[in-house]
Amino acid sequence: MASLKSLFKTPGTNRTLKFKWTKPEQTGKKTGLILIQIDGLSRSQLQKAISAGKMPFMQKLIRKKGYRLHSFYSGLPSSTPAVQAEIFYGVKCAVPSFGFIDRDSRAFFTMLSSRFAGRIQRELEGKGEGLLSGGSAYSDCFTGGAAKASFCATSVGFGSYWFLKHPFNVFFFIIRHWFMFLRLAVLLVIECGLAVIDLLRGIISRENFLSELNFLPTRVGICVLLRELIVAGVSVDCSRGVPVIHCNLLGYDEQSHRRGPSSRFAHWTLKGIDDSIRRICCASQRSKGRRYSLWIYSDHGQEHSVPYSKLFGKSVTQAVSEIINPGEAALQNPPHADTGIQFERVVYLGKQLLKHFRVKKRDSSHSAMITAVGPIGHIYLSSKDQYRKKELALALVLRAHIPAVIFTDDSKKVKVFTAEGLFRLPEDAVMVLGEGHPFSGETADDLITLIKNRFSGDLLILGWRARGDPISFPIENGAHAGPGREETHGFVLAPKDSPVGNTKKGYLRPIDLRNAALEIKHRTDYL
Repeated sequence: MASLKSLFKTPGTNRTLKFKWTKPEQTGKKTGLILIQIDGLSRSQLQKAISAGKMPFMQKLIRKKGYRLHSFYSGLPSSTPAVQAEIFYGVKCAVPSFGFIDRDSRAFFTMLSSRFAGRIQRELEGKGEGLLSGGSAYSDCFTGGAAKASFCATSVGFGSYWFLKHPFNVFFFIIRHWFMFLRLAVLLVIECGLAVIDLLRGIISRENFLSELNFLPTRVGICVLLRELIVAGVSVDCSRGVPVIHCNLLGYDEQSHRRGPSSRFAHWTLKGIDDSIRRICCASQRSKGRRYSLWIYSDHGQEHSVPYSKLFGKSVTQAVSEIINPGEAALQNPPHADTGIQFERVVYLGKQLLKHFRVKKRDSSHSAMITAVGPIGHIYLSSKDQYRKKELALALVLRAHIPAVIFTDDSKKVKVFTAEGLFRLPEDAVMVLGEGHPFSGETADDLITLIKNRFSGDLLILGWRARGDPISFPIENGAHAGPGREETHGFVLAPKDSPVGNTKKGYLRPIDLRNAALEIKHRTDYL
């Protein structure tokens, strides 16, 4: 019986499939750019994974291939939509969180809603050049002007792949690439087995059974199926000489939300991600029409978080309602608020799954509204409560145990209540963010921009605690979107001769990565 390892050998040979780094031929080749995003992997977790031998190809790039590792500040909110809006279009703090309320329609919007993500994207397109114009986008929130987009929030499903539109072409493609599909089948079986083990461990740890069961297909779909489809698509694009390609590998972030950013199951996904990067790099080296520069980055990290309901025995919606509307019906919170986004991104695989995530119209009988789908939340007050912002912010901290509440006072100054007292931004950034924050200055500035976003609530609630374990308002063990040290600290890994890293501040933020990529695109040998 053939060993499992033999399935990963090149067909027709006795050699195990390995990446061989060869310097691409320079003559007649145009410049190209591939951006690979590892969703949710902080710089510290990357270094931990490399030290543990979980990412040997990334280690090889650093130690032997002249790649340099740079710190990357995500901006705020520290989530994919905001980061990609800044990279793809040059707009900072484009959205205030992953989910929020449109004041005009009184509807809850999630950035997985293709209708609303498309609306935001159209606004962004009027503000900046799409970084991916003429290129491809995979598993992204926005398309960045890409000519072809697959598995994106604004373009769910298989995009423009001709071979998946007709049954005959699907059959022909499977026959031609039988080895890839055999590999995918084996990986799916392995991942299903691991998912069942993870399910049992979650039950033993007294996690919710139905929640654990729901996570099983999500894990397999995101960690293996979507990842392999992305690698196949990027490889085809390399052979076609597509000028710029961006893809987002979601597996680690998905597992981190569920189990925590340093958990064994989250780090297990990094092995597959590392191998996926190796295969994409191999495909880029084989391209006959392009000399690709390959950059790898993480949009943000994650914080180890404690669910609010586990600490205080009630949901944050209940706690806030008791203060704002005492004795009345609880404020409405959006669907999936208790689980965050960990079950949602599987909709990238197709439109049939999207029907569960439509824009939700709010009951207009509730004058005040709340949305809190991560460690950052928004409270939208009624007109009669606007003058009570300071009073309510203090009550939320003292009675509802919200770590921090941000609001603007009558003079439009930004104030923050924490358990330690009332502070101003940006002057008291250290008191709010804690000592040793690597990006305290820019983070304070972004908090000010965030509270003034047109979609933000009147009160901005944060789960970040400068002197304690961070809190997330849904039930999740890993969280991001707030101003914490880990969640804002991603990385960029790029060749030392690339324009990445040419900043005086010692780290990059999304706009810096965008400018470096535009420098590549504006070269005379790019077109």
